[in-house]
Amino acid sequence: MKVRLLLLGSPELWLGGERLHLPTRKLLGLLAYLALEGPTPRSTLAALFWEAEEERARANLRNELYRLKKTPLAEVVREDQGVLCLDNLETDAAQFERLRQAGQYAEAKRLYRGPLLSGLELAEAPAFEDWLGLARARWEERYNGALLGLARQQKAAGQPNEALLSYQELLARDPLQEEVWRECMVLLAEVGQAARALEQYHRYAAFLERELGLAPSRETRLLAEGLRTGRTTRPSSGLSRPPLVGRGPEWERLQRAWREGKRILVEGEPGVGKTRLLQEFIAAQGVASGLMQGRPGDAGVPYASATRWLERALAQVSPGGLPPWVRRELARLLPDLDESPPPLQGEEDRLRLYKAILTLLQAWQQAHRLALGADDVQFVDGASLELLDYILAELPGTPFLLAYRADELSARGQALVQHLRASGEALGLALAPLGMAGLEEMLGALPLPPATRRLARPLHRLTGGNPLFVLETLRSLEEQGRLELSETDFEAVWPRLPRSGRVQAILQQRLGRLAPDALELLRLAALAGERYTPRLAAQALQKSPLSIAENGDLLEQAGLLKGGRFAHDLLLEATQALMPPATRRYLHGRLLGALSAQDEPVPAAVLLEHAIGAGEPQATLRLSQQAAQEARKLAAWPQALAHLERALGLLHYDPALEAQLRLELEEIYYQMADPQAQQAELARLEALARPELASELAYRKGRLARVLGDFEQAAHWLRQSQNQAARLELVYALEHLGIVEGAREAALAVLQQPESPENAFRAALLLAELALEQAQPEQALHWYDRAEPYTQGAPVHRVRFLRSKARFLYHSGHAEGSIALGQEGLALARELHLQGDEVVLLHNLAVALHTARHTQEALERFAQTQALARKLGMEFIWQSAQTHLALIEIGLGAFEPALERLQAPSPYAHHHRAMLRALALVHLGRLEEAREQIAFALPGLGAHAWQAREARYVAALVETRANQPHESERWLCETLQSPEPTLLELCQSLRAFNLLQQGRLQEALEASSPAYARLHCLKADLPIQQVAWVQAQILHRLGRPEAAQEAL
Repeated sequence: MKVRLLLLGSPELWLGGERLHLPTRKLLGLLAYLALEGPTPRSTLAALFWEAEEERARANLRNELYRLKKTPLAEVVREDQGVLCLDNLETDAAQFERLRQAGQYAEAKRLYRGPLLSGLELAEAPAFEDWLGLARARWEERYNGALLGLARQQKAAGQPNEALLSYQELLARDPLQEEVWRECMVLLAEVGQAARALEQYHRYAAFLERELGLAPSRETRLLAEGLRTGRTTRPSSGLSRPPLVGRGPEWERLQRAWREGKRILVEGEPGVGKTRLLQEFIAAQGVASGLMQGRPGDAGVPYASATRWLERALAQVSPGGLPPWVRRELARLLPDLDESPPPLQGEEDRLRLYKAILTLLQAWQQAHRLALGADDVQFVDGASLELLDYILAELPGTPFLLAYRADELSARGQALVQHLRASGEALGLALAPLGMAGLEEMLGALPLPPATRRLARPLHRLTGGNPLFVLETLRSLEEQGRLELSETDFEAVWPRLPRSGRVQAILQQRLGRLAPDALELLRLAALAGERYTPRLAAQALQKSPLSIAENGDLLEQAGLLKGGRFAHDLLLEATQALMPPATRRYLHGRLLGALSAQDEPVPAAVLLEHAIGAGEPQATLRLSQQAAQEARKLAAWPQALAHLERALGLLHYDPALEAQLRLELEEIYYQMADPQAQQAELARLEALARPELASELAYRKGRLARVLGDFEQAAHWLRQSQNQAARLELVYALEHLGIVEGAREAALAVLQQPESPENAFRAALLLAELALEQAQPEQALHWYDRAEPYTQGAPVHRVRFLRSKARFLYHSGHAEGSIALGQEGLALARELHLQGDEVVLLHNLAVALHTARHTQEALERFAQTQALARKLGMEFIWQSAQTHLALIEIGLGAFEPALERLQAPSPYAHHHRAMLRALALVHLGRLEEAREQIAFALPGLGAHAWQAREARYVAALVETRANQPHESERWLCETLQSPEPTLLELCQSLRAFNLLQQGRLQEALEASSPAYARLHCLKADLPIQQVAWVQAQILHRLGRPEAAQEAL
């Protein structure tokens, strides 16, 4: 006899017409779970019903199963290899599901007595309670689906009253099913109860607004409007998107430029069809459009245009597939992508952001064939234009198109267009309005009465052939029901107007026919720009979501809005131009309040625009400061300056705030490398005479003096500042002045009480580099050991540390160790996209490779160094690579090319280059010129101990070649104390040669042999072949020709 288990409603067990009761509720839950989920392992059931440890839970399960065996259901539960299942048991749930799937909804409905296992609660089994909650939700959905199926069956069977009851039961259970509300409304309308259908609509709209603050969907709103007006659908205009006509010659020129791989520049007046032409042309080439889109209002918000562009790109790629550093950088503009990194500080940081954006665009390109560029360039903000210029240079083979209004371009936009035109690789296309033939073709393609098509001539006179003006004129006539005007009547309706006023005159008539609430919404949308949403409009205008939605529908149907945005920027601009000043101020104020109250952050520059428009000076001052800070974080210096200047203009005698703003201005000018502007701001700050600024002002003056190369003045001001940043700046100034001990003391002062780990790291690294310059390798190693712990968890510090220590190692004669550290640092710098560090690491790696006698690889690295240095504008690094290339040429005996390279003008390292010129001149036998170069070099190398020692060695070499051994020995006396390998051996070899010239052969051999024995260890960045040559000369004079030949 079968057991029947009822699950849909309160649980019941029946056997042969008799209801059974189980000894515990857990047994009932156990049977229900097995009935619904099927065979289940003992371990799962034990964990589901008991929170105890596994052994105890299994014991509890065994006890429950033992109790079950004492009931008539002993044979219902069967076990197979630790898995429990049910035998000879049927459920109402399984029967319900069979009927539902067979479409027998009425029979299924009768089985449903209520929620699954109603009344069965097992508070001591939370895992079972969780499962039960999810299971109840699933069966609720199945029952709701059966109700909907039943209602539709009843409607199809001509049972409207029964269908309505089913619909209403379903809506009572799940009032968010908008499709069901619509079906119910349609059914009521079909049985002649339109008023009751509208009642249903308003009930639903009120529920949505109350619970979610939303309006019904557009489809539902249009249905309700049809019920009100007696029309099932709203009549729509066929004038929304006319075909592209009259552009045959322009299309041919575009095709030719595309085939030739040229960039494409399309300019023209507003409404002439630039965007439409580009969209259709790009689509016709079988590629996706990746154009950045400028929008009115973008200009004041750094990267506003680029952010929307990147959002589009990100939607086409998998963010998880992007490298972590790329996601980190993109988070500056797309905060949801990752934790936002620190503010951009300078050009290197900005280039890293650009490289991350380039990586995203390349991923987009891999997913789709893509054309890049920008539409409406006149609206694109300056920071986005700079980015676009970079992308253009980095992706030379990618199709690139621009569209713009030439007379409205910003200075940055004009520079971009002029750059492309000057390249000779761009097509400039000036798109003119349609001629008469083109206009006639356009009218012929539109769904217009024949009489309207005969208005081509007066339409052309009125609009000048501008397609948008034509379309707006026709829409205005359509709204008035006057599309079949005669030419004479047309002239009476539309007097001749100057071109500048045509679109406003046309639009003014159209706006005048809008309902007041719809017009107010249109004006608000014009001022809100990209931030416009129905929710924002409801908050700003304090209207219901339904009212906003219905007025939005009217604007969409009038062709003024499309998808919540203006159908054309010209319509937006005309709406703004026609707005009364008082209305503009009021709406700006409403938008300022609504946007400020939003949960999601809104850029301060956006709020600032509304504060200015609302005429609120205090809010404008506050938001100008915030907007400047936000712009500074993105290194958008021009925008930051504009915001700060506005804030200063609003001040009414507030010296403390003025000082704060001017400090920010000075910092921006420092980042922009504009020392004249810095000086002017520092003078204004000094005039404020704020005692609390004395220390900060001294630091800023010292920093500026250092930038200008006046190190004495820099040291003077920096000593007066208590700022730790000033102490670190002082180290650089004193080092340049040759006051090494003072520089060391300044760095030590920071290290003893650092204000931050970064300051401690910088101070330790500076001390290591000072020791390196003073040829104190043990001290340098000590400070490197102090600096290294600060690099843990700080990858940027790690790069700087590796960069510095690799340099130390090759100067200390450990070229292979330097190469290893340099390669590690280079890989990390590339991973973090620290291009400034990358180029320095490349340079130092090349030097280490040359030192280790890997000449060919060194030359390759120097070529990479110079290419990247030129790209980054790091002339100092490029020139330093030139200097080292000359050194390689000297080592190879190519003295003339080396001299030519060293004589090229260079603003850097004058004294070091002079020393190398002397070295080349010595080998060319031009000794007097060599002496002049050494005389110039030596005074300027005093602060750089190892370079000064190299210069003294070259001076000794000059005197040796001039057969002046005593003068040579005078220079050698100091240099022989050198701790640097290679330089020591060269000096020993030179002394041996002097002794050889004096005939003191045995002494010469004793002096030369130690250097010769270490020949294989010597660095190759000095002319070490001298060591072997001198040894050979001595051996030859001693009568040992075979040994001399071996030395050579």
